[in-house]
Amino acid sequence: LPLRRSPGFHDLRALWEVRKIINDVEIVVFHSSKAIMLGKFGLKSIRRSRRPHSIALPHSWSWNVGGRMAPLYKILDRGVRKWVDVVVCVSQFEEDQGREVLGEFPSVIIRNAVNVHHFRPVEKNVRSGNCQLLIVGRLCPQKGQDFFMPLMTEIDGASLTLVGDGPDRKTLEDSVHLLDLESRVAFLGECDALQHYGQADILVMPSRWEGLSLVLL
Repeated sequence: LPLRRSPGFHDLRALWEVRKIINDVEIVVFHSSKAIMLGKFGLKSIRRSRRPHSIALPHSWSWNVGGRMAPLYKILDRGVRKWVDVVVCVSQFEEDQGREVLGEFPSVIIRNAVNVHHFRPVEKNVRSGNCQLLIVGRLCPQKGQDFFMPLMTEIDGASLTLVGDGPDRKTLEDSVHLLDLESRVAFLGECDALQHYGQADILVMPSRWEGLSLVLL
């Protein structure tokens, strides 16, 4: 079900669609804070005898991404935290962070994993000269590309490749222009990061928060 990240009147239609979906299934999985919130209200609107089993995967709690709305998100999450059967956290840190705000709730930890048959180390020849830096991730405040970009002016002899796309792309591109870094910074958009991991000398992770980063794994 397509969802917009920012709250708005469009969520009322999304809630109606969620309610129709969960009426016809035995198990429902809500992934990400927005889906969880709509899913919880959808579950509550259905008779208890008809509700499916429910699993919530926050993949970073709502108040982490809420900005000025964070206090409201905390209140809403506290109010509805027991409306799902179990919350799946990707790390002990994520579970602890949730309990600190929400109190006790039914949970289990299933840590993020990596396909080691696909992502394997590659043999590289040591080379001199330009150091290749790599950032992989959605172009958004959470991932912190805006925090790292000014630091590029202080790193001599380095080029930066960004894999991923998102709402901050235009702002980041403007920043690169203002800092006169066009010749050293490349935006590749969404693509398979595999080959770029192998070509990079250093993986940079300036994220402001993570649960258990798949990029790092």
